[in-house]
Amino acid sequence: MRPPVIVTAVLLLAGCSSAPDAPSPEAAPSSAAAAPFRFEVPEKIEGLPRTASPKWLKEAESSAAFLKGKVLNPTDTVAAAYLDTKKPLDGIEVSAAAGRVAAPQVTLRLMTQNAADLDDVAPVDLGVEGAVATCGISHANDPSVDTVCHWAGPDTVGMVRIWGLEERKADFPAVHAAIHPASRSNGG
Repeated sequence: MRPPVIVTAVLLLAGCSSAPDAPSPEAAPSSAAAAPFRFEVPEKIEGLPRTASPKWLKEAESSAAFLKGKVLNPTDTVAAAYLDTKKPLDGIEVSAAAGRVAAPQVTLRLMTQNAADLDDVAPVDLGVEGAVATCGISHANDPSVDTVCHWAGPDTVGMVRIWGLEERKADFPAVHAAIHPASRSNGG
């Protein structure tokens, strides 16, 4: 009966006295331990100044509250409007929330399921791994054309509305990159 106890003790001591294994390169900190995502809110986007006018922020703030409900453990939100308030013919409205997004494709579908007044909806490549995005056109505010884009990625969801006299789908990736620092480093 004694030998198994001695063998066990020897094995335990041998395991405790061995040098610890060097950490493998794959043992990098997990993304869960990474700093929470934070949006940038520049003073200008596409040459348009940011406004603090409640009149222009009302829709963006409402959208940001809706989007906050689409992420787990929210870490940041943004609600901003960019326009010349004296000549509001062209403008950009940005609403977004940061947090964990379990299924970006499903989240994007849920975010856009009631966007019935959008025409020509098409996917957009933001250059962000795991992110999906779409843009469509609305003529509800004729003669103004609203380009409405939505995205969902592993760490953010958002909406951008760009209004003017023509559609501006091509401007969406640059607007997204202005508030989403990670998309600039990935080329999108």
